[in-house]
Amino acid sequence: MISRRRLLGQSGVAALALALPLSVRADVPAVYAQDGLALGGVDPVAYFTVGAPVAGDRAYGLMWRGAMWRFVSAANRDRFEMDPVGHAPRYGCYW
Repeated sequence: MISRRRLLGQSGVAALALALPLSVRADVPAVYAQDGLALGGVDPVAYFTVGAPVAGDRAYGLMWRGAMWRFVSAANRDRFEMDPVGHAPRYGCYW
């Protein structure tokens, strides 16, 4: 039989864990980036606008989640910056 003290102790720890913000409970998933470059330099927005992989330009780079992302234009970079989660590949760029 579980004592009341033990039950309250366990539920208190669980309540504390649920109350902590996600940033404290878990790290943000890493983005796979070979040599610090996400997607090998391919513009992630081009998949939505052109429908094909297009090499990004070094002049239009952006750091996000510890990786450098490259884009073909300032417009694509700005679009990504407004909604990076919507444009970045799922599962942290792991293929």
